[in-house]
Amino acid sequence: MSSNSHPYNTFIRHRERKSLKYFSKYLIERQREPELSDDEASYLAGSMFSASSDTTASAISVGVMASVCYPEAAECVRKELDSVIGKERHAYYLEFILITLGLIRLFLFLCYFGWVVFSHLTHIAPRMSDQENLPQTMAFVLETFRWRPVSSGGFTHKTTKDIIWQNYCIPKGSSAIGNVWSVGRDPQYFPDPKKFNPQCWLTPEGKIKEDLKAYTFGFGQRVCPGQHMATASVFLNTALIQWAFTVRADPAHPIDDLAFTESANAHPMLFKLFFEPRAAMTLEGVRELFEDYGA
Repeated sequence: MSSNSHPYNTFIRHRERKSLKYFSKYLIERQREPELSDDEASYLAGSMFSASSDTTASAISVGVMASVCYPEAAECVRKELDSVIGKERHAYYLEFILITLGLIRLFLFLCYFGWVVFSHLTHIAPRMSDQENLPQTMAFVLETFRWRPVSSGGFTHKTTKDIIWQNYCIPKGSSAIGNVWSVGRDPQYFPDPKKFNPQCWLTPEGKIKEDLKAYTFGFGQRVCPGQHMATASVFLNTALIQWAFTVRADPAHPIDDLAFTESANAHPMLFKLFFEPRAAMTLEGVRELFEDYGA
C-alpha cells in the first residue's frame, strides 16, 4: 500500500477539505500526545466503529424480538413517542391530499399554505436530541441489553494481586470473566429477572436509574470502546422502529426467545413477524418520510 493510499492519509486529506466534529478528527489532532503511530491511530479510530457494529445489529434484533414477545412494553414506548415527538402525523395528511385533491389542487394547496406540510415532515421523526425526553424508550433499550445480552459471558481479565471475596481467595495471575448474564439476573436489582420489564430501570419519578447501566459492556480497562456509540445507535434505531411501525407477532410462527447463535457475540436465530406502518398509511409512505431524515 502506498503512503498516499493509506487510510490515515486519506482521512487527513478529507479533514483538510471539511471541518467536522468527530472522534477521528479529535484523535488526529492529538495523535502525538500518546505517541501513536499512523497505524495505531487508524486502528483506534476504526475500533470505535468495528467494536459496535456487529453487537449493535444483534441488540437491535433483540429489541424487535422483545417488542413482539412483550407488546405491552413496546406500547409504552410508542405512547411516549407520540406524546413527546407528536401524535399528529403530517404524513397522513399529505397522503390524504395526494389521493383526494389531485395534482393541480395539491399544487394550489401547498402554495396557499406556504409548504407547511413539507416543512414538518423532516422534523417529526425521533432524533438523538430527543433522548433526554424519552426515558421510557431508553429504559426499553437498557432492558434489551439485560434481558438478552449480546455477550453474556464477557471477556477474560487477569487478577493483578490476590483477591479475597466471600472467604475465597482468587490468586494473583488468575483468569477471571465477569458473568454478565448472572449480574442481569440478580433478583435484588431485577425482580422477576426472566421477564422483560423496562420499568425496573426507572425511578418512581420516571427517570433512568444511574446504577448498572454500563455493565453489559464489560468491566475495567477492557470495557467495550464502542459502548457509547452502540447505545446511541440502539436507542435511535429502537425509537425510529417503534415510531414508524407497530411490530406484531406471526401466529403461525411462534418465537423462541432463547434461540440464539452459539458465538461470542450472540445473534437471535431467524424469527418471523409483521411490521405494520404507523407513521404513514403505507410502507412506501414510511420510506418517503426517511428520504431526507438526518439524526
